[in-house]
Amino acid sequence: MSNENNVEIKSPLKWAGGKRNFKDIINTAADTLDGPFTYFEPFFGGGAIFFSLYEKKYIKKAYLNDIVPQVVNFYKTISHEDALIEVIKESKKIEKRFNKLIDNEKKRAEKYYELRTLFNNQWRYHRKIIFEHSNPSKANIRLASNFLALNKLGFNGMFRVNQKTGRFNIPVGTHAKKQIIDDIGDNPIILYMKGTKDMPMCGFSNSVVQALNHYAVDYKDINVLEDPNIRIKLSEHSGWPTIPQLFVKGELIGGADITLELHQNGQLLDILGKANEK
Repeated sequence: MSNENNVEIKSPLKWAGGKRNFKDIINTAADTLDGPFTYFEPFFGGGAIFFSLYEKKYIKKAYLNDIVPQVVNFYKTISHEDALIEVIKESKKIEKRFNKLIDNEKKRAEKYYELRTLFNNQWRYHRKIIFEHSNPSKANIRLASNFLALNKLGFNGMFRVNQKTGRFNIPVGTHAKKQIIDDIGDNPIILYMKGTKDMPMCGFSNSVVQALNHYAVDYKDINVLEDPNIRIKLSEHSGWPTIPQLFVKGELIGGADITLELHQNGQLLDILGKANEK
Protein backbone atom coordinates (compact mmCIF):
# COMPACT_ATOMS: atom_id res chain seq x y z
CA MET A 1 0.00 0.00 0.00
CA SER A 2 1.28 3.49 -0.75
CA ASN A 3 0.01 7.04 -0.99
CA GLU A 4 1.39 7.57 -4.48
CA ASN A 5 -0.23 10.95 -5.09
CA ASN A 6 0.89 12.47 -1.77
CA VAL A 7 -2.66 13.59 -0.98
CA GLU A 8 -3.88 14.43 2.49
CA ILE A 9 -5.87 11.49 3.83
CA LYS A 10 -8.35 11.89 6.67
CA SER A 11 -10.99 9.70 8.21
CA PRO A 12 -14.46 10.31 6.75
CA LEU A 13 -16.00 9.62 10.18
CA LYS A 14 -16.28 11.59 13.38
CA TRP A 15 -15.52 9.17 16.18
CA ALA A 16 -15.97 9.90 19.87
CA GLY A 17 -13.11 8.46 21.91
CA GLY A 18 -10.91 8.14 18.85
CA LYS A 19 -7.11 8.10 18.84
CA ARG A 20 -6.64 11.32 16.84
CA ASN A 21 -4.77 13.11 19.64
CA PHE A 22 -2.06 10.43 19.61
CA LYS A 23 -1.17 10.81 15.92
CA ASP A 24 1.94 12.91 16.46
CA ILE A 25 3.28 10.57 19.15
CA ILE A 26 2.79 7.49 16.98
CA ASN A 27 4.17 9.18 13.86
CA THR A 28 7.28 10.12 15.85
CA ALA A 29 7.67 6.49 16.93
CA ALA A 30 7.16 5.34 13.32
CA ASP A 31 10.04 7.58 12.24
CA THR A 32 12.40 5.44 14.30
CA LEU A 33 11.51 2.24 12.44
CA ASP A 34 13.48 0.90 9.51
CA GLY A 35 11.21 1.35 6.51
CA PRO A 36 7.49 0.66 5.94
CA PHE A 37 5.87 -1.89 8.23
CA THR A 38 2.83 -4.15 8.53
CA TYR A 39 0.10 -2.48 10.55
CA PHE A 40 -2.42 -4.31 12.75
CA GLU A 41 -5.49 -2.43 14.05
CA PRO A 42 -7.93 -4.30 16.33
CA PHE A 43 -10.22 -1.31 17.04
CA PHE A 44 -10.40 0.72 13.84
CA GLY A 45 -13.27 3.10 14.64
CA GLY A 46 -12.58 6.42 12.93
CA GLY A 47 -9.21 5.15 11.73
CA ALA A 48 -7.27 8.31 12.66
CA ILE A 49 -3.97 6.52 13.31
CA PHE A 50 -4.16 4.33 10.22
CA PHE A 51 -4.95 7.23 7.88
CA SER A 52 -2.17 9.36 9.35
CA LEU A 53 0.43 6.59 8.97
CA TYR A 54 -0.83 5.66 5.51
CA GLU A 55 -0.63 9.28 4.35
CA LYS A 56 3.03 9.40 5.37
CA LYS A 57 3.75 6.09 3.60
CA TYR A 58 4.73 4.19 6.74
CA ILE A 59 2.41 1.26 5.97
CA LYS A 60 3.22 -1.43 3.43
CA LYS A 61 0.40 -3.80 4.48
CA ALA A 62 -2.49 -3.46 6.93
CA TYR A 63 -4.86 -5.77 8.80
CA LEU A 64 -7.86 -3.69 9.91
CA ASN A 65 -10.53 -4.92 12.31
CA ASP A 66 -13.43 -3.64 14.34
CA ILE A 67 -16.03 -5.30 16.55
CA VAL A 68 -18.86 -3.20 15.08
CA PRO A 69 -20.18 -4.82 11.87
CA GLN A 70 -21.72 -1.55 10.63
CA VAL A 71 -18.25 0.01 10.74
CA VAL A 72 -16.77 -2.96 8.89
CA ASN A 73 -19.43 -2.68 6.19
CA PHE A 74 -18.74 1.04 5.82
CA TYR A 75 -15.01 0.68 5.25
CA LYS A 76 -15.28 -2.45 3.10
CA THR A 77 -17.74 -0.59 0.90
CA ILE A 78 -15.74 2.63 0.47
CA SER A 79 -12.54 0.68 -0.21
CA HIS A 80 -13.95 0.44 -3.75
CA GLU A 81 -13.53 3.77 -5.56
CA ASP A 82 -16.86 3.74 -7.42
CA ALA A 83 -18.73 2.87 -4.22
CA LEU A 84 -16.83 5.57 -2.30
CA ILE A 85 -17.97 8.23 -4.76
CA GLU A 86 -21.57 7.01 -4.54
CA VAL A 87 -21.54 6.88 -0.72
CA ILE A 88 -20.19 10.43 -0.42
CA LYS A 89 -22.67 11.73 -2.98
CA GLU A 90 -25.68 10.15 -1.30
CA SER A 91 -24.65 11.14 2.24
CA LYS A 92 -24.10 14.74 1.10
CA LYS A 93 -27.61 14.79 -0.33
CA ILE A 94 -28.97 13.71 3.05
CA GLU A 95 -26.90 16.31 4.93
CA LYS A 96 -28.03 19.02 2.53
CA ARG A 97 -31.69 18.24 3.23
CA PHE A 98 -31.02 18.41 6.96
CA ASN A 99 -29.10 21.69 6.71
CA LYS A 100 -32.17 23.32 5.19
CA LEU A 101 -33.92 22.66 8.51
CA ILE A 102 -31.43 24.61 10.63
CA ASP A 103 -34.16 26.94 11.90
CA ASN A 104 -36.60 24.13 12.64
CA GLU A 105 -34.96 21.87 15.23
CA LYS A 106 -38.14 19.86 15.81
CA LYS A 107 -38.54 18.98 12.15
CA ARG A 108 -34.83 18.29 11.85
CA ALA A 109 -35.00 15.87 14.76
CA GLU A 110 -38.02 14.12 13.25
CA LYS A 111 -36.17 13.60 9.97
CA TYR A 112 -33.11 12.31 11.81
CA TYR A 113 -35.12 9.69 13.70
CA GLU A 114 -36.82 8.65 10.46
CA LEU A 115 -33.37 8.11 8.92
CA ARG A 116 -32.18 6.22 12.01
CA THR A 117 -35.20 3.90 11.86
CA LEU A 118 -34.63 3.34 8.13
CA PHE A 119 -30.98 2.48 8.75
CA ASN A 120 -31.83 0.05 11.55
CA ASN A 121 -34.47 -1.67 9.43
CA GLN A 122 -32.10 -1.92 6.47
CA TRP A 123 -29.40 -3.39 8.65
CA ARG A 124 -31.75 -5.93 10.21
CA TYR A 125 -32.88 -7.07 6.77
CA HIS A 126 -29.47 -7.21 5.08
CA ARG A 127 -27.02 -8.04 7.88
CA LYS A 128 -26.90 -11.79 7.24
CA ILE A 129 -25.88 -11.39 3.60
CA ILE A 130 -24.02 -8.07 3.74
CA PHE A 131 -20.52 -9.61 3.58
CA GLU A 132 -21.25 -12.38 1.08
CA HIS A 133 -20.09 -10.39 -1.96
CA SER A 134 -16.55 -9.24 -2.75
CA ASN A 135 -17.86 -6.13 -4.53
CA PRO A 136 -20.31 -3.74 -2.86
CA SER A 137 -23.97 -4.32 -3.60
CA LYS A 138 -26.63 -1.62 -3.66
CA ALA A 139 -27.49 -2.66 -0.11
CA ASN A 140 -23.88 -2.12 1.02
CA ILE A 141 -23.87 1.34 -0.54
CA ARG A 142 -27.25 2.35 0.97
CA LEU A 143 -26.15 1.22 4.42
CA ALA A 144 -22.78 2.94 4.14
CA SER A 145 -24.39 6.18 2.89
CA ASN A 146 -26.92 6.28 5.71
CA PHE A 147 -24.25 5.29 8.24
CA LEU A 148 -22.04 8.21 7.16
CA ALA A 149 -24.95 10.67 7.26
CA LEU A 150 -26.02 9.50 10.73
CA ASN A 151 -22.43 9.84 11.90
CA LYS A 152 -22.36 13.48 10.80
CA LEU A 153 -25.84 14.34 12.07
CA GLY A 154 -25.94 12.34 15.31
CA PHE A 155 -24.70 13.40 18.70
CA ASN A 156 -20.91 13.91 18.92
CA GLY A 157 -19.94 11.26 16.37
CA MET A 158 -20.92 8.48 18.74
CA PHE A 159 -21.90 4.95 17.80
CA ARG A 160 -23.94 2.87 20.20
CA VAL A 161 -26.53 0.13 19.85
CA ASN A 162 -29.16 -1.20 22.21
CA GLN A 163 -27.76 -4.38 23.78
CA LYS A 164 -31.06 -6.24 23.48
CA THR A 165 -32.20 -5.17 20.03
CA GLY A 166 -28.88 -4.31 18.38
CA ARG A 167 -30.41 -1.11 17.00
CA PHE A 168 -28.36 2.06 16.60
CA ASN A 169 -29.78 4.50 19.17
CA ILE A 170 -27.69 7.69 19.22
CA PRO A 171 -29.89 10.83 19.45
CA VAL A 172 -29.81 13.69 16.99
CA GLY A 173 -26.91 16.12 17.32
CA THR A 174 -27.19 19.87 17.65
CA HIS A 175 -26.58 21.70 14.38
CA ALA A 176 -22.99 22.99 14.28
CA LYS A 177 -23.98 26.61 13.64
CA LYS A 178 -26.43 26.67 16.52
CA GLN A 179 -23.94 24.87 18.78
CA ILE A 180 -21.28 27.48 18.02
CA ILE A 181 -23.63 30.34 18.81
CA ASP A 182 -24.69 28.66 22.05
CA ASP A 183 -21.11 27.87 23.11
CA ILE A 184 -19.88 31.40 22.45
CA GLY A 185 -22.87 32.83 24.33
CA ASP A 186 -22.55 30.47 27.29
CA ASN A 187 -18.79 30.80 27.87
CA PRO A 188 -17.18 34.15 28.82
CA ILE A 189 -13.86 33.00 27.33
CA ILE A 190 -13.76 30.34 24.64
CA LEU A 191 -10.93 29.22 22.39
CA TYR A 192 -11.50 27.31 19.16
CA MET A 193 -8.25 25.52 18.46
CA LYS A 194 -6.53 22.51 16.96
CA GLY A 195 -6.22 19.97 19.74
CA THR A 196 -7.04 20.76 23.35
CA LYS A 197 -5.54 23.13 25.90
CA ASP A 198 -3.90 20.10 27.50
CA MET A 199 -2.57 18.84 24.16
CA PRO A 200 -2.43 21.55 21.44
CA MET A 201 -1.97 20.12 17.96
CA CYS A 202 -0.41 23.15 16.22
CA GLY A 203 2.04 25.89 17.15
CA PHE A 204 -0.45 28.73 16.69
CA SER A 205 -2.99 27.13 19.00
CA ASN A 206 -0.27 26.36 21.52
CA SER A 207 0.90 30.00 21.56
CA VAL A 208 -2.60 31.24 22.45
CA VAL A 209 -2.94 28.55 25.12
CA GLN A 210 0.35 29.68 26.67
CA ALA A 211 -0.80 33.31 26.66
CA LEU A 212 -4.09 32.43 28.38
CA ASN A 213 -2.33 30.18 30.87
CA HIS A 214 -0.04 33.08 31.76
CA TYR A 215 -3.06 34.86 33.25
CA ALA A 216 -4.43 31.71 34.91
CA VAL A 217 -7.90 32.35 33.49
CA ASP A 218 -10.62 29.75 33.17
CA TYR A 219 -11.75 29.17 29.60
CA LYS A 220 -13.46 26.59 27.44
CA ASP A 221 -11.51 24.98 24.62
CA ILE A 222 -13.08 23.36 21.57
CA ASN A 223 -11.05 21.11 19.29
CA VAL A 224 -12.04 21.85 15.68
CA LEU A 225 -10.22 18.70 14.53
CA GLU A 226 -12.98 16.61 16.11
CA ASP A 227 -15.49 17.83 13.54
CA PRO A 228 -14.45 19.59 10.30
CA ASN A 229 -17.95 21.06 10.06
CA ILE A 230 -17.27 23.14 13.18
CA ARG A 231 -14.39 24.92 11.49
CA ILE A 232 -16.47 25.66 8.40
CA LYS A 233 -19.44 27.01 10.36
CA LEU A 234 -17.19 28.91 12.78
CA SER A 235 -15.52 30.80 9.93
CA GLU A 236 -18.94 31.58 8.46
CA HIS A 237 -20.07 32.90 11.85
CA SER A 238 -16.98 34.95 12.71
CA GLY A 239 -15.76 35.98 9.27
CA TRP A 240 -12.29 34.85 10.35
CA PRO A 241 -10.70 32.17 8.11
CA THR A 242 -8.02 30.65 10.34
CA ILE A 243 -7.68 28.71 13.60
CA PRO A 244 -7.28 29.44 16.51
CA GLN A 245 -10.05 31.90 17.30
CA LEU A 246 -10.43 33.50 20.73
CA PHE A 247 -13.76 34.92 21.91
CA VAL A 248 -14.35 36.98 25.07
CA LYS A 249 -17.91 37.85 26.13
CA GLY A 250 -19.18 36.83 22.68
CA GLU A 251 -16.74 39.06 20.81
CA LEU A 252 -14.04 37.73 18.50
CA ILE A 253 -10.65 38.91 19.75
CA GLY A 254 -8.68 37.31 16.92
CA GLY A 255 -6.31 34.54 16.05
CA ALA A 256 -2.79 33.79 17.23
CA ASP A 257 -1.06 36.91 15.85
CA ILE A 258 -3.56 39.38 17.29
CA THR A 259 -3.83 37.57 20.63
CA LEU A 260 -0.04 37.49 21.06
CA GLU A 261 0.26 41.16 20.10
CA LEU A 262 -2.36 42.05 22.72
CA HIS A 263 -0.51 39.88 25.24
CA GLN A 264 2.84 41.55 24.53
CA ASN A 265 1.52 45.11 24.78
CA GLY A 266 -0.45 44.40 27.97
CA GLN A 267 -3.95 44.79 26.53
CA LEU A 268 -4.96 41.12 26.72
CA LEU A 269 -5.22 41.19 30.53
CA ASP A 270 -7.78 44.02 30.36
CA ILE A 271 -9.77 42.18 27.69
CA LEU A 272 -9.82 38.96 29.69
CA GLY A 273 -10.89 40.92 32.75
CA LYS A 274 -14.11 41.85 30.95
CA ALA A 275 -15.12 38.19 31.02
CA ASN A 276 -16.13 38.56 34.67
CA GLU A 277 -18.11 41.75 34.15
CA LYS A 278 -21.90 41.44 34.26
